[in-house]
Amino acid sequence: MESMSGVFKLSPERKALIEIAEQYHKRCDDYDRMICGNKEGIPVTGKHVMLIEKNARMVLKEQQRKAMLLGFSRSELHDEIVSFKPQK
Repeated sequence: MESMSGVFKLSPERKALIEIAEQYHKRCDDYDRMICGNKEGIPVTGKHVMLIEKNARMVLKEQQRKAMLLGFSRSELHDEIVSFKPQK
C-alpha cells in the first residue's frame, strides 16, 4: 500500500511473510556453514550436499506451515524466498 508521501508501507501480514522467508535463509545458511565447516557454507563432499538438501527441505516445510497459518499459500512463500535479498 502506498502512503501519501509515495513510500510503500507493508502490511503486518506481508512483513510476517518476509520474516518467514528471512528465517528460512538464515536457518539454512547457518546450517550450511556448520556442516561444511567454512564461512561460505560451500559443500565439499556429497554427504555435505545431502545433509544441506535434507535440512533445506525440513526448514521449508516448517516455514510453509507458518506462512499457511497466516493465510499465505506455498506459492506466495516460494516467491518471497526466491526474491529475498538480505539487508546489509
